[in-house]
Amino acid sequence: MNTPLKCAALLAAFFVVSLSFGDDRQFTEQKIYDLEGLESLSLDFNHAEIEMTQNSGATLDITMIQTLKRGDKDSCLHVLSDERAGKALKVLTGYSSQRWTRNCNVHRTIKVLVGTAALQRLALDHGHSTLELQDIKMPNFELLARHSGVRVGAIVASMASLDCRHGSLNIESAQSDNIRINGAHGKLKIAVLNSAEFEGSWRHGSVSLLKSQVGTVNFTSGHGAVYFDNHTGDTLNLSNRHGKIKANGLQLENVTLRNKHGPIVFSGGASRLEAYNGHGAIKLVQTAAKFDIVSHNNHGNIKIQLPKGSQYNYAMNAKSVKINDKKLQAYHLKTQTQATPNHIQINSSHGQVVIDEI
Repeated sequence: MNTPLKCAALLAAFFVVSLSFGDDRQFTEQKIYDLEGLESLSLDFNHAEIEMTQNSGATLDITMIQTLKRGDKDSCLHVLSDERAGKALKVLTGYSSQRWTRNCNVHRTIKVLVGTAALQRLALDHGHSTLELQDIKMPNFELLARHSGVRVGAIVASMASLDCRHGSLNIESAQSDNIRINGAHGKLKIAVLNSAEFEGSWRHGSVSLLKSQVGTVNFTSGHGAVYFDNHTGDTLNLSNRHGKIKANGLQLENVTLRNKHGPIVFSGGASRLEAYNGHGAIKLVQTAAKFDIVSHNNHGNIKIQLPKGSQYNYAMNAKSVKINDKKLQAYHLKTQTQATPNHIQINSSHGQVVIDEI
């Protein structure tokens, strides 16, 4: 095949359709790409409301609708452009000229339909608007959002990485071998999570995980409350600075909760339960019959509730220890020398320690 025919063949494989039309105020641009032979797709859209859906096909259909409320169309409107390298395609938006001025007011919506038949990786880069994703099914999924409100219906991926700055992230369900979530200055809410590993950090905003089954969790937070409900797994490591930690209805092997300034509340069963606090109360409701509990608090009370009839060895360094239940109190006085698989270790500097039955 000669060179002109080669170029024509490549172009035909790259674009299926490219259309632009509009009136004086509303402008529509549509591009359809053939994804056959591609493995990686990147989308970089800013200052636009994004609606994304998927199907099992092998094409990418992008429709951008812009309503020009103020300004000149040549200076204010975005255009779709693309870059291709090997088996990777990137589609992005930007101004068509360098004459952009501040005298622009454009409402911009981009609707995306992605065929997932051939793709192995989907990466989204979005800023300064809203992003609505229905279902994401992809071996590798990446999201970078800035100043955006993000809503996701479902994520099914082997690897998932989400980074959201100055905006909230709401996920209805996520299923992934490994999922990483980082963010700041917004709320994070996950209704259902199933994963082998979940790690990340969130700053200046609340974190809510309503139901989850995760092998290992390593998560840090700062300046916001953290809520974990109905969580099962092997290992949970949660740390917070200047915010509440509340873990309710948990069933795990190992739990470690750390806080600098804020209360720690735990309810559930854990074979190994550790809670450390600098300035704030610690309340632990342990439902497991066999347990090993470690709790240190510098400035705050410690309250531990145990199953009825619990027997344990203990080591306590505290100025004030109160045993509320009489049977537990009588047993507590002789448990230092009695053989039992259960252990409690407490260190309290400025606060009262209370041990009670559930």
